[in-house]
Amino acid sequence: MKFSKADHLIVERTLYTHHGLYIGDNQVIHYLREEGVKIATLDEFSESQKITKREYPQCFDADKAVSRAKSRLDETDYSLFLNNCEHFVSWCKTGNSESQQVKKSSKELYDLLGISHDMQTTLLSLTSLFENQQIFNLDNKSESVQQEINQNPAEKLSSKELEQLIALGEEVAHDLEQTMESIETFFDDLQNEIDSW
Repeated sequence: MKFSKADHLIVERTLYTHHGLYIGDNQVIHYLREEGVKIATLDEFSESQKITKREYPQCFDADKAVSRAKSRLDETDYSLFLNNCEHFVSWCKTGNSESQQVKKSSKELYDLLGISHDMQTTLLSLTSLFENQQIFNLDNKSESVQQEINQNPAEKLSSKELEQLIALGEEVAHDLEQTMESIETFFDDLQNEIDSW
């Protein structure tokens, strides 16, 4: 199979798929849990497994996608649920950091744990927000909320109400972070057990 510059490449691994961005000259940029964002050969990336491609109805041009990928070389902020190899390639191609396999595995885990459909919908929505970093950096968020209130006096909240709103947001973010860390630890332990088979 021939690949074009900035193709989103996928290979099957045990229990998951691994993703990379083809940059030409038989090379792929991908995000590894232990090593961070690295350049590899196609053979190193595939580990002798079949490579498939993901098509996008709309995305950045090839040069921009590759430039975005290279801008993150040597980054080591890997997170299974928030910043994995699929998040990385999706971000390079579209600007949106998304992982279909995280959403699918999260839903399966929620089903297994007996979490209600409504709660699943909420958790998956919050996961999407985290993926796209829309609720990180609450200090900046609270500042923008305050600016919005200043621009719309009729909708002013009291400072106490604003503080309560910000505190609630911080509490939700903290609880979600702890939950994500617990789930990530569970999957890391599971992967280590599989690797030891």
